[in-house]
Amino acid sequence: MNKENALYLIYIKESNEPIGFTGFWNIEASKKRCEIGIFISKSHWGSGYATECLKYLLNIGFIDLDMSVIRGITSVKNDNAIAVCENVFEKPPDSILPNEIITKENVSDAYQFYLRREDIISPTNL
Repeated sequence: MNKENALYLIYIKESNEPIGFTGFWNIEASKKRCEIGIFISKSHWGSGYATECLKYLLNIGFIDLDMSVIRGITSVKNDNAIAVCENVFEKPPDSILPNEIITKENVSDAYQFYLRREDIISPTNL
């Protein structure tokens, strides 16, 4: 199973200050699916950067990379990330993944969000 990642630095345009990273994980080009994610410095939470980046990634994923399915995952404990995903994916979580997120401190369940190409791109828009 050959899965690839493509990660990008997030920075503030005016100051070139790096504030996090974003990108595609577990890219399976042959199956036309991948995951998207974002990590932003806590000092920049609530500024709209996550929403802007994830919307941009969906556009790249579906249009430029020709993905059929894009998935996002966030901890059930991260209310801010859940709100961003519900906004960007335009729906509540599709499912819960037990014990999906493992850190040094704990293990937690995750919400899983899916978006299919046909959900947002109609044949008349191509």
